[in-house]
Amino acid sequence: MIGKKLDLLLTYLVKKMSNKLYWLEDITNNSDIIEFFVKFSRFEYALKKNGYYIFNKKTNIIIKTNFDKFASKYKKNKLSDKLQDFLIYLDNNPVGKLKSDGTYDKSKESASSEIQRLMRYITIIRNNLFHGVKYSNLLGVDEHQRNKKLITNGILAIDFFVELDDNVYSTYKE
Repeated sequence: MIGKKLDLLLTYLVKKMSNKLYWLEDITNNSDIIEFFVKFSRFEYALKKNGYYIFNKKTNIIIKTNFDKFASKYKKNKLSDKLQDFLIYLDNNPVGKLKSDGTYDKSKESASSEIQRLMRYITIIRNNLFHGVKYSNLLGVDEHQRNKKLITNGILAIDFFVELDDNVYSTYKE
């Protein structure tokens, strides 16, 4: 886990927030969703610190993290069996992306390597969680079991990505 003090803080925050954020009850282990967000944000920070970003050439301001650049660098690495099974699950049951007309595009990611596809799925999962899509029935199905699977395997995927690059790993652990 992330650390004993952080665990205590996260437990406290979940208890304080759960009466206001009804959707937290959708996750069996509420600390998993917090762990996913903390790990994702640390990973994103570590990528930016290590040059994986896109910036505005005029202002020199970072616009966004370049997840694709990182995934491309490590595209020949092999996934663990568990992550490979998760990727197959995601390929067969893609994560929905919100379209401008309010519907969802649930098409399979087209990146050529497993690492690149998994990275894209993880960023979509993060966006859906952060922006609330996973907490509604807008997709027309009960998402409880799926949410648990996305979050717990998402945590494993982030841990895997972090360990691919020594510099990213060092920054992540700061």
